[in-house]
Amino acid sequence: MKLSAYICGHKLNVTAFIARRLIGGDGNRLSRPIVVIAMIAIALGMALMIVALSVLRGFQQEIKQKIVGFGAHIQVVSSEDNFSKESVRMEYSEALSDSLRDIPGVTHVQRFALMPGILETETIEGVVVKGIADDYSWEFLADKLVEGVGLNDTSLHHDQYMMISARLASRLEIGVGDRLTLYLIQSEEDIRPRVFRICGLFDTGLEEYDRKYVFIPIGHIQRANQWGLEAQMKLDTTCVGGYLLTGLAFGGDGRFDYDWSVDDWYGEGPHRLCVDRDTTIRLIVSDHRETLADTAWMRIATQGGEQEGCCQEITYDLTTSGSSYGNYVGGYEVFISDFDRLEAIDEAVYHAIPFFTQTRHVKDMNPEIFNWLEMLDLNVYIIIGLMIFIAVVNMTSALLIIILERTQMIGMLKALGATDVTVLGVFLRQAALVIGMGLLAGNLFGIGLCWAQQRFGWVTLDPATYFVDRAPILIEPGYILMLDLFTLLVCLIFLILPGLYVSRITPIRAIRFD
Repeated sequence: MKLSAYICGHKLNVTAFIARRLIGGDGNRLSRPIVVIAMIAIALGMALMIVALSVLRGFQQEIKQKIVGFGAHIQVVSSEDNFSKESVRMEYSEALSDSLRDIPGVTHVQRFALMPGILETETIEGVVVKGIADDYSWEFLADKLVEGVGLNDTSLHHDQYMMISARLASRLEIGVGDRLTLYLIQSEEDIRPRVFRICGLFDTGLEEYDRKYVFIPIGHIQRANQWGLEAQMKLDTTCVGGYLLTGLAFGGDGRFDYDWSVDDWYGEGPHRLCVDRDTTIRLIVSDHRETLADTAWMRIATQGGEQEGCCQEITYDLTTSGSSYGNYVGGYEVFISDFDRLEAIDEAVYHAIPFFTQTRHVKDMNPEIFNWLEMLDLNVYIIIGLMIFIAVVNMTSALLIIILERTQMIGMLKALGATDVTVLGVFLRQAALVIGMGLLAGNLFGIGLCWAQQRFGWVTLDPATYFVDRAPILIEPGYILMLDLFTLLVCLIFLILPGLYVSRITPIRAIRFD
């Protein structure tokens, strides 16, 4: 029989009505303080679960953002690259860059190059030199600057500037505006010194990365590694039957081919040039490695002086195509909008790149850190499990006491025709209301604590150990709602067991119980 009644023509759900009356029942009953204690335990447990989950998610997000800031979500590099801190050159393609940007989920693509280096002041420090171009995204480093300006600042009038971390600056005892020597290590036999001025100091809190990385314009790495070619010409203005013109070449593999606009000129020269009228000489330099060639032009104009023949007075002007160094990069850095889709987007990027390139994502490049972050999930799972266990134990005890106290009522309901399922529904509804109020209070308290930490940062941490200076918080309503529903569901499932005691109560015994 299903208990129901009609009041003023409206159907009344008696099960829900009785459950609500039991919640606000006699305050002198033994179950009243026990129910309150169970509600408080659920609220505190829920608050602790929300705080633990928010701190974990915030910590993971903060560390991921910092690691991604140094190396992007996905890198497209040469197939010869073996995860070292020294880039292998690859020809830059604007078309490839555009195709990467068109992949759903990709937010930004930028050029980069890496090279080992040594900083020298009164002490020396080994570093990884990262070359960045004008398409570099400053969203990460702009928030981490503690002094000075970034390399993108328009007040910097040349490219001999670098950025280092405040931690590294302290070790080297230098500051913004100071000069220091950076040795770019092309090989054991080829170490190229460059003098830079410090333009800015950053502090990310990741001590390992702050101590290791410095940032410079990418052109220095392109030239130090001799990735491209540069063509030049040298004119000897001492004329003896003509002027001597020599071809100069830099970069590449060092085995140069010289293509002159004069048909019978071969090699670098010097070649004798008879200047009896205005003329232009073109030189194209290439190498055996099939590096992109570079071109130079020498424009010579006669002045019509007293000299005749091949030695007329001249003026000359040398122009070049600007070298082909800038046509090579160490790779592309790809940023995405959703970290959870990292593997899927990495797969899409892989299918969009040429056969001589490869992809590597941030988890591949930093496996130890991401394994550690995943291990932290276990701690939160343990906390959530313990809190739900405590909630189940408290609610089970409270429900058993309530059932024992309401034995006479159970007997009367059964005498009126109520089934065991109907009576059990009354107590499960009561338990659900208690759990729901506990969850609501726990949500308000837990979210309030998280908001306070976000706003004021009361809980501080040692950045040398935890990579952050205060406990980070990430409040995610979706996760909290799932946690609420899961807690409620688990508690109700386990409360069915003590509720089965209802089936053992008979109307005759229950009515005589009092």
